[in-house]
Amino acid sequence: RFIGETNIFRGKVLSRKGTLNVIEVESFGQLLVDDETPVEVGDTIVVTIRPEKIRISNDEPSGDELNAVRGVVEEPVYSGFQTKYIVRVEGGGRLTTFRQHANWSEGIPDIEWKDEVFLSFSARDLVIVEKSPG
Repeated sequence: RFIGETNIFRGKVLSRKGTLNVIEVESFGQLLVDDETPVEVGDTIVVTIRPEKIRISNDEPSGDELNAVRGVVEEPVYSGFQTKYIVRVEGGGRLTTFRQHANWSEGIPDIEWKDEVFLSFSARDLVIVEKSPG
C-alpha cells in the first residue's frame, strides 16, 4: 500500500529502445519513461512519479532523457519547510510538485500563484506500476 502523494499518468507505448519508452499521455503529450519493466509498443501503461522528483523553475530546462512541460501555478501551498505547487500544464493536465525552502536561499527566484513555470523530471524517475497489452 502506498502512503503519500504521487502523480499518475496513463499512456500508450509508442516506441521502446532498450529500457527507454516513449509514451503518449492525454493532457500531457509524449513522455519518456526509462524503466526495466518489459512492455511492448501499443501496450497501455500506468506510470507514477513522486512530487519531490519534479523540478519547478522559471527557466526552460534542457537535458537528455528529460521530460519538460510548461504550465501555470494554480495553487501554491506553504507548509513550513516546503511549498507544494499544483500546476496546470499546457495540455490541461495537473501535476503536483514540492519545493524545499532551503533552495530559496540559493538565489532561485520565488514562484507564486499564476506564475508561468516549467516542470521537468528525468525519464528514470517515472516508474511503471501497471501494464495491459495493446
